[in-house]
Amino acid sequence: PEIYRGMKVPEILLSGYHEKIRLWRRYQSLKRTLSKRPELVDMKKLSKEDKKLIDKIKSGDENI
Repeated sequence: PEIYRGMKVPEILLSGYHEKIRLWRRYQSLKRTLSKRPELVDMKKLSKEDKKLIDKIKSGDENI
């Protein structure tokens, strides 16, 4: 549904593109962790993909 519990569902989740949805979910997860528990993010152990997503988060880029 486009509206769930009174909130608009992000377009990317309605798109049906599984890879884009996976990246969006990972982006949101990393963003939440960085804001609440940044000490848990070990840059040395992250994949290249995660490092790119963190760079986007830090620059404020919401496009995935």
